[in-house]
Amino acid sequence: MCQNDLDITQETFLRVWKSREKIIPEKSFFSLIARISTNLCYDHFRHLEVRNRHKDQIPDFAKSHYDNPESMTDLEDLQEKIQKLVNNELPEKCRNIFILSRIEEKTNTEIAEILSVSTGRVSQIKSAAIATLRKKIELELK
Repeated sequence: MCQNDLDITQETFLRVWKSREKIIPEKSFFSLIARISTNLCYDHFRHLEVRNRHKDQIPDFAKSHYDNPESMTDLEDLQEKIQKLVNNELPEKCRNIFILSRIEEKTNTEIAEILSVSTGRVSQIKSAAIATLRKKIELELK
């Protein structure tokens, strides 16, 4: 018996138990169980069909970049490159806003208050910083 069969069986009896107050003794108990389990099976197979239809779009959470040492090394290299670019290539104001936003996870409003600039200006500078970093990383990866 596979796990899904066991789940369907358990769910069938759980639903019978929950609706025990509504059971009419004169009616067939077997019919009630058969109807509930049949509906659960239909639901199960509909769910499998939807999963199979969209399996390419469902993220595989079981796999992680932590499972692949090469991927971890690549990620560490990329993080190191980004850190160097932030420290060496971005102007001071741009670097400060990027760090407050991405590292310290501050909102644009919080950053604007800290640096005494408008939130619109924070947004512009942050966008410019990201664009600059993206271009530099793309150049380095080529």
